[in-house]
Amino acid sequence: MYEDLTFKIINVGDNRINRLNHRFARYLLAGGTSKSFLISFINAALLFDGDNRIVDLELIPGEIHGEHSKIKISILDVSAKLADGRTIDVELQIINYHDFRKRGPFYWAKRHSLKLLKGSKTTFSEIKPTITICLLAFDLLEEEEPYRNSYSIRNDKSGNRLCEDMSIIYLEIPKFIRLLGADHPRTGLERWLLYFSNEEGERMEKVMAEDDVLAMAKEIELSFWGNEEELELYFRQQRLLLDEYSAEHTSEIRLTQEREKTEQERKRAEQERKRAEQERKRAEQERKRAEQERKRAEQESKRAEQERERAEKAELAVLSMIRNMLKLGVDMKQIAQVSGYSEEEIRKNYIP
Repeated sequence: MYEDLTFKIINVGDNRINRLNHRFARYLLAGGTSKSFLISFINAALLFDGDNRIVDLELIPGEIHGEHSKIKISILDVSAKLADGRTIDVELQIINYHDFRKRGPFYWAKRHSLKLLKGSKTTFSEIKPTITICLLAFDLLEEEEPYRNSYSIRNDKSGNRLCEDMSIIYLEIPKFIRLLGADHPRTGLERWLLYFSNEEGERMEKVMAEDDVLAMAKEIELSFWGNEEELELYFRQQRLLLDEYSAEHTSEIRLTQEREKTEQERKRAEQERKRAEQERKRAEQERKRAEQERKRAEQESKRAEQERERAEKAELAVLSMIRNMLKLGVDMKQIAQVSGYSEEEIRKNYIP
């Protein structure tokens, strides 16, 4: 199952850093050691290259998720403001609570609405776009084949954008892993997703040799290992994360089993309905066949009655003919020839 791939990604053991862990991801992207990690990741996620690359940003303090304990275990948001006023919000979600299709746009709306707080002199026309990047450790958009999918507000018919204010980009790590396979990452985004997939070994070493920022990220990991306070919080967070994943995954298995049971019962009920319908059709066919047999029997009876009546009429006609011929004194032998009766039958039945 795809969720098992999620567990494989985050369950790195105690001798490695889970790079998707809330504590480490924030330490790397927004810990204050260097903006270069967040800038590099955002450029990669937005496919910015050349002159449109971000070269600087300003971190926005605070989170927008509130204090919901279950969400806080598995989600991280890091926000930054660019020089042109655009806001970039990076959401990192590890556990699939099966509500992120709605939660992603909600987080975007919440962050965007902060630009027009009560008392602000900013007008609607001055509001700059908000871009939300959702880095997911699970498959969200199963109907989409690519691992990167971008959404905005567009006309349903023409496809034209209403405005540039809304952009939500989903990056699905498990889908990326399956699509990449054994290939070597070729783009900045592929290198970052491989890094966040907790890849180790020769391929990751080659990536770090090609990417100076990711090479520095390895140094940040070593620095993180030396920070006792952060490390204690990391391991506490990691235990909670794995426990929460296991509980959610177990719950999902139960729900899947219940759905499968319900589906099986639905199929059985549908089969019973079809069988009952077939029985009804067979009974209807039998009724029609019985009706046809009854009609055929009636027709046979009518034909027999008609034959009987015709025979009686013929018999009466022969009898009348014999009587008339006897009255006329026709020879008995001639009467027998004409009527088909023997002379003895004529004498016995027709001569008093």
